[in-house]
Amino acid sequence: MSFQNNFSGLQRVRLKLRPLSGNKKPDSSTVIFGQKLSFPAMAAPIGGLAVNFPNLHDMSEAQYFDAIIGGCVDAGTMGSVGDIQSDPWDVTKARYDVVARYPGKVVAGIKPRPNENLIRVIRLAEAAKAFMITIDIDSAGRGWMDASSATAVEPKTVAQLRELIRATKIPVLIKGIMTPEDALLAGEAGAAGICVSNHGGRVLDHSPATADALPAIADKVKGKMVILVDGCVHYGTDVLKYLALGADAVLVGRHLWRAAHGGGRPGVKLFMQTMHDELTAAMVLTAVPNVAAINRNVLA
Repeated sequence: MSFQNNFSGLQRVRLKLRPLSGNKKPDSSTVIFGQKLSFPAMAAPIGGLAVNFPNLHDMSEAQYFDAIIGGCVDAGTMGSVGDIQSDPWDVTKARYDVVARYPGKVVAGIKPRPNENLIRVIRLAEAAKAFMITIDIDSAGRGWMDASSATAVEPKTVAQLRELIRATKIPVLIKGIMTPEDALLAGEAGAAGICVSNHGGRVLDHSPATADALPAIADKVKGKMVILVDGCVHYGTDVLKYLALGADAVLVGRHLWRAAHGGGRPGVKLFMQTMHDELTAAMVLTAVPNVAAINRNVLA
């Protein structure tokens, strides 16, 4: 139901058609942490193939991450790498060997490992010059009970998050925020931003759509930290909707995985460029000249 809620919640959002604005050449670019993006969409961190897609053998992990990152960079935005805490260390390190080929262009997603272990991965991200780090705290419910294991994840307190954030100069975003209360706690911990996410609807069933949760969160923290959001992002109109609801940018997940397997690096570039073009066309028809002008006034 959480996945279905993400989809149906986004579909319920309506856009106000205003074709008489004379808006001919909108600027879809944006700036996140000092980096200019061609449009406000980046790759969502998705973990490795061996765990998530064990029956697919046509692409190595290195090829997969190179396709995701390279295709997004070719489209003028940011790629990503995910994390599987149960992977051997050499597999984790190999992901960051790919990241290092794209300095300053990669979102590094890290599971909520125990802090000492998590900081080891942060050091890999630093050495590879990752653009930013996301910690998907909502993953904690999937394995934290085995806290003694070397592959454990765990729920985090504000104090634990503060320790992680202070351990690096790379912007750290807390991913898995679905309430204003937790958004404020992330800010208390010193996070540079948050991602409104229910993990693609895969951690707690019967949770609200991210589109439904986002406005109240934005009302509390918009302008105080970067707000990202994910959840069924497929078209340029989806990007416009989420920005109108309060996000600064979106993360794209499942569809980029399909693009990578279907067309490699060119397939990822094509998908992102198509979404960019769709967003630009939607901005023309909703009378917004640039990304900063997107707000709830475009919603019907």
